[in-house]
Amino acid sequence: QARRAPLAPERLWRWSRGRAPAPCLAQMLATSALRRAAAAALGRRPIRLVTSSDQCHGVVEKLLSSGRPSVAVDCEGTQLGRFGQLSLVQVATEDEVFLVDVKASGSKVVDVLAPMLESREVVKVFHDCREDASTLLHRHGVGLAAVFDTQVAHVLWLERKGLELYQASLPEVMRTFLLGTYRAHGWASLERKPAAPARWAERPLPPEAVR
Repeated sequence: QARRAPLAPERLWRWSRGRAPAPCLAQMLATSALRRAAAAALGRRPIRLVTSSDQCHGVVEKLLSSGRPSVAVDCEGTQLGRFGQLSLVQVATEDEVFLVDVKASGSKVVDVLAPMLESREVVKVFHDCREDASTLLHRHGVGLAAVFDTQVAHVLWLERKGLELYQASLPEVMRTFLLGTYRAHGWASLERKPAAPARWAERPLPPEAVR
């Protein structure tokens, strides 16, 4: 895999939007924390499709009242960023996965997610959250807080090892720290044939979106 240009260390904090609490940033420096954060997004668990604001209210209340210290989050859509179109927000715990269907529910459903996404009490585990954060902020007025970015954590791990700094994909991070899970979930085939961004706007969702 081609290596990108090295990253200036001072850019890393800006990547996490400068809003993660200090203990969360400190955890990024520990390999064990990186493994826990990545693992939170992986194992096989029930998938719940959320297609209305009422359903989403129930999910957010459940997550915020559970006392969970973290959830894994990922956004999907077309050309995510300042001018992108958000189609789906994935939220995962150790027990289940919620697919919040923004396209079916309407953009107001993101407002329902805001208390969790903006909470400083619940750490949101992302991988390379830059475009996700930009879409949420500029298109929906939601500012992420308490973010643990596994891509940033990997860069800090490289820095501690004295290795060249570069931006790793999620599959590469998995191969490095969770090789068994990478193989068990067939991520090699997903790397070779990633889902086209436009597919996240299809309804019903294609099977590979919920595999």
